[in-house]
Amino acid sequence: MAKHKTGYAIGVVFCLGLSLTTLLSLAAPAPNIGAAQSPTRTPDPDVINALNQLIRDETCQLPCWWGWVLGEDNLESAKQKLETLTGTPVNMTSIGEDTYLTAGILTSASPAGSEDGQDVGLRLIAQEDNLLREIYLLVHSPTESSINWSSYRLPKILGRYGVPDAINIDFAIDAGTGYNVKLKYSELHFIIRYTVILPDFKRAVTADDTFFICNTFASNYMEILVLSDENATDDYFGGNSNFVYFTGVDNATFSEIFSEDNACIETLPREQWPED
Repeated sequence: MAKHKTGYAIGVVFCLGLSLTTLLSLAAPAPNIGAAQSPTRTPDPDVINALNQLIRDETCQLPCWWGWVLGEDNLESAKQKLETLTGTPVNMTSIGEDTYLTAGILTSASPAGSEDGQDVGLRLIAQEDNLLREIYLLVHSPTESSINWSSYRLPKILGRYGVPDAINIDFAIDAGTGYNVKLKYSELHFIIRYTVILPDFKRAVTADDTFFICNTFASNYMEILVLSDENATDDYFGGNSNFVYFTGVDNATFSEIFSEDNACIETLPREQWPED
């Protein structure tokens, strides 16, 4: 049976490689977050201030996000806003009928998650009608950033949007060294995912082992995807790894527990999980 605990600390120690990295993509090309930078480079304070202002701005509500409005902004206006925000050149690539705009931002003096020297990636997609249809944000190590990402902590998301329509969880291949939790809000066309990499489990996982899923926001990656319609949201979300199958906790109970800070849910024993 799932349990509710508080004060459970998550250690962030090492990278799992492909076993968990393959879970990071939301079924679309990841942002190209720029060329390698000098390790002594520091964040641009103007960019940091602009980002913090956008995050605090309550006048821009979905489908408006960070000043972009899906279905209204065209390719040129989206590109101009992205260049102004990041202060860096924007990469533009066409794949089929879609045009991708990607840019990276440095928000930490020592970005822990990225070999490219930038720890935030943004990708915008415009389709053949030249209108913005998708926004994707990837943040490495949010708690180490100069940006105040607290508005996207799980309790804040649940308080703002309510009970999610769907909640999925995926584990690393060995189950004990990492997981990600993904939430879907269909009518808002909004998906958010938190990926956590845990210390080495130091032994083989047994059938009786359980694991703690926590909302302490010690996530190694945070991803946000804003889409133009409900069908696209459902397509991107995909998967059958419903949270309740691994924990016995339904969406309403998940929201009740994780609306509190420093809360954890214990999984069912490994032998009771769905077959891969």
